[in-house]
Amino acid sequence: TLVRFFHPKPDGLFRMLTAFRLRGLGNLKNRLDHRQTDSRAVSSCVCQLLSDSNKKNIAKLEEYKHIIGNEFYPANNRNPKARFSVCRKALSDFIKLKPSEDYIAELMVFYTENACKFTYEYGDMREQYYRSIEGHFEKTMRHIVLHCLWDNYDSRIKQCLRWASPCGQSFPNAMRSIYTKFKTQNEDNRKRLRPSLIQEE
Repeated sequence: TLVRFFHPKPDGLFRMLTAFRLRGLGNLKNRLDHRQTDSRAVSSCVCQLLSDSNKKNIAKLEEYKHIIGNEFYPANNRNPKARFSVCRKALSDFIKLKPSEDYIAELMVFYTENACKFTYEYGDMREQYYRSIEGHFEKTMRHIVLHCLWDNYDSRIKQCLRWASPCGQSFPNAMRSIYTKFKTQNEDNRKRLRPSLIQEE
């Protein structure tokens, strides 16, 4: 459908696919520029690009999840190091690959889950541990609201709040405050969006 809509307007199709952060678009762009193929062939090429890109992103997502998870729950019963510097680098390196915003949110939430569950199971941590989680959680919630992903992750975020609830150092209140702030922002965004959706109907 997208190809039928954009074909014979190839520049629009290419710009849209570029916005999806797909790699390997050079061959498709050459075809579109020179009208060297029909819409069926272009459609096949687009589907292959989407499939290949998604597979690569999933593989990389799992790779960086392993790096983060290993900081809190290492294999072979080794002592956990819980190094936030390693977790931040893993997230930063993954973002540089330009995956979808949903995949970025998935890794950010996974990071939050591991950090919150870890302190729930191992007991109270030093203050800097909690401040690091709070800073990351703020960025995570901002990303989720900005990209309209609230419903995808709300139940998992609430579980993080439950893990945080018995901890000390004002950590539970800080996490709840961050959640409430962005929940309000998300609800306000939905209210602003709803009138435009009604008008379109």
